Amino acid sequence: MKASSVRDRILEVAGELFFSNGYRATGINEIIRKAGVAKASFYHHFPSKEALCIAFLEQRNDADIEDIHAFVATRRTPRTRYLALIECVGPFLEEGNYRGCVFLNMVNEFPDPDCVPRRIGVEHYLRIRQIVVDLTRDLLDSDPERYAALDAERIADEYMVIFTGLLSQGALTHSGDALRPALRAAERLVD
Repeated sequence: MKASSVRDRILEVAGELFFSNGYRATGINEIIRKAGVAKASFYHHFPSKEALCIAFLEQRNDADIEDIHAFVATRRTPRTRYLALIECVGPFLEEGNYRGCVFLNMVNEFPDPDCVPRRIGVEHYLRIRQIVVDLTRDLLDSDPERYAALDAERIADEYMVIFTGLLSQGALTHSGDALRPALRAAERLVD
């Protein structure tokens, strides 16, 4: 394996294990074994499990935000773009084995507010909230007369409760049953 592919394989396997088992229940030896790398190779790329977790979360954070922007860009109107964030999680919820958002899961595993993995999880949701603010502003600007009394920041706060509730409900039920109610709730925020 090339050095970069060894690192990528470790990140990929760690991500799968962190997602399925959680951070604390995933051991370095299990990651090394499943990635098929030598212990020295692991430690060459990651000095600790937490360093690996940080690298995984940073990579995932950027990839998820890019995916959200790409999904939103497929929608044609301000209203459909506003609802797109909720719709984009639908396929994950409907797979039947959804175990929750890795960032929310990590925030729960790292209760110390100064811990880097927790801060990355919080940052992830702040970035998503900013996307919601921007999408909401675009919607409100599309019809200033209709939406004159609405506040994008307040709507974004409530939208985020709907969004994170949808992710949690999907993890509880292993289904996309909450998708339609979440969409209706998001619509009610602006109707």
